[in-house]
Amino acid sequence: MNEAQGTKKSSNLATILWLVFFFPVGLYFLWAKTNWNKKVKWGITAFFAFIVLMGAIGNSSSSKTETTTASTEVAAKQETVAPTKPQATPTPAKPMTLEEKIKAALPESMSEVDVTTDKAIDFSTDADVPGKIDVTIDANHTGTYWDVKSTKEATWKEATDIIQKVFPMDKTIDGIIIINEVPVTTAYGKKDKNMLTTVSISRDTYSKIDFGNFDYKNIPTIADHYVENHNIKD
Repeated sequence: MNEAQGTKKSSNLATILWLVFFFPVGLYFLWAKTNWNKKVKWGITAFFAFIVLMGAIGNSSSSKTETTTASTEVAAKQETVAPTKPQATPTPAKPMTLEEKIKAALPESMSEVDVTTDKAIDFSTDADVPGKIDVTIDANHTGTYWDVKSTKEATWKEATDIIQKVFPMDKTIDGIIIINEVPVTTAYGKKDKNMLTTVSISRDTYSKIDFGNFDYKNIPTIADHYVENHNIKD
């Protein structure tokens, strides 16, 4: 076998290897490096083209199948109704105490208010009233008033408002005691507070008042007990 035949055989072998293992590079060697019959070349090219076409169709079908499966799974998930979580039972609000209700109903003009309840005592005889209570409202009036007289009248007006609102809150309330304190400056220049007026009104007295015609300036007159500090001056 001469050198030309050896080279041709080597080229044919290389082309076959390229076609088998390195397609489509092998097609280049098929057409450029061999002198095979064109019918053979076209037959081989058509064969590999058929294989490529079938592979592409197979990949397309697989992709469509995966897409359909994924869409079905998504639709199934969307149709699946998430289980309803049991709603937590809201914690019921703590009911207000009578003292808190009274404090909330007081006039806005009253500040630093302390509300307490105790066993009722008859304002006329000081005897115990079984099953009843007295409400004590201790208010520090820190607002600005023109003078002592206007401050006292403000406490009478507040007392009228308070007894209208507080007595109806609870039938066990037998009396209301309102202690009104105001800021003062002692002879030594120190800031302090002192009682200006104290108004005590029983339920019996409250029931006699016609609030539609009542003048709050009559509080000192109709109160069961009324105390006024005359030592506080303008």
